[in-house]
Amino acid sequence: MLRICISLLLAFLLTSGDAFGGAKPVSAEERAAKIKPGQEVAVTLRSGKRLQGRMGRMAVAGFELKPVRAGKGDTQTLAFSEVESVKPAGRHAVKYVVIGVVVVGVVIGVLYAAAVGSLMRFN
Repeated sequence: MLRICISLLLAFLLTSGDAFGGAKPVSAEERAAKIKPGQEVAVTLRSGKRLQGRMGRMAVAGFELKPVRAGKGDTQTLAFSEVESVKPAGRHAVKYVVIGVVVVGVVIGVLYAAAVGSLMRFN
């Protein structure tokens, strides 16, 4: 019973690479295309400078980065050639906490089932 539970858990973990961030878009264009206009983003330029703002209009060669708060700065037009990465801002921590809680819950459930199963064999 324990071997089957552990085998199933390992099979799930090995085959669910995308759920844990395994498959990622290669280029900044692909990442930017998946972000909805108006969503808050963190942009890292090839020069190392980091910017934050809201995703604006997309174009073939780049995109607009609007200020987080309206009226608190100018809209910048960024070319994909100068962008290292574009990521949604502020949601990664929540995603990893939820994944961690689910994994810990599954492990505790498997260990509990194994302990109850071994205790029942002795009675």
